[in-house]
Amino acid sequence: IETAETTRDLLEQSQYVSAFAYEALHQRYLHHIQALQRTRGELQQIFTQIRRIKSKLNQRHPEIAKHVHQLHKHGPQRRRDGSDDDGSDGD
Repeated sequence: IETAETTRDLLEQSQYVSAFAYEALHQRYLHHIQALQRTRGELQQIFTQIRRIKSKLNQRHPEIAKHVHQLHKHGPQRRRDGSDDDGSDGD
């Protein structure tokens, strides 16, 4: 009987420690989820702003927008003098 009571006490202590650890981890998890949700919202705003800027660029300066699209698609083209399309020497 004494062994059973000792075992029961140990199990109760273990359950208490587990419940305490679970609660602490649960709170950290909720905090992490909130941080991810905030970051997602911020990223959505950033990409919305980028789309808006690209749209304005396309409307106001279609020739520049085409050039930017080509740079994005192919990267800067090297010239014979070793400089890039942007006028830099590639360094």
